[in-house]
Amino acid sequence: MASNSLSLNILQTFTGSIFSKIIACETAKEAWETLKQEYQGRERGKQNQILNLKRDFESLRMQDDETIAKYSDQISLIVNKIRLVGEDFKDDRIVKKILVTIPERFESKISSLEESKDLSTISVAELISVLQAQEQRRAFRQDKVTEGHVTLVCKFKDAHAQALIAEEGIEDALL
Repeated sequence: MASNSLSLNILQTFTGSIFSKIIACETAKEAWETLKQEYQGRERGKQNQILNLKRDFESLRMQDDETIAKYSDQISLIVNKIRLVGEDFKDDRIVKKILVTIPERFESKISSLEESKDLSTISVAELISVLQAQEQRRAFRQDKVTEGHVTLVCKFKDAHAQALIAEEGIEDALL
């Protein structure tokens, strides 16, 4: 009688979805085996999901035309999914991944970081911030160089045009 009462109390703790899986079981052992099989299957599925996410993480590479912000968003998305399913994923692993997979244009910044900081202690946010700052400085410089190049070309064309105008004696015709 006590075991029936205990069995009834145990059955009342299950949610409807779990209870529906074991309601047809005739013994506690059979119910246990059913539950064990169900949850071990879920665990295998979870492990496969983690494996696939880790594979995605390992295969990520930053493209030459990609920004640090976009690349870090891709990494964060995968890492957050891995952490969401309960897997521990350390920040130093993410830092190493970023350092190894960013394009060569960041090589000088990585070298200066290696000389000035212990890269095993740098946070992901700090690394992203430093790389974004360099990316912005580089973009600003390239805009200035491109702008300067266009100005020089225009000045050259103007000087060339002025020389031709003076040479041809058509100044009066243009005015």
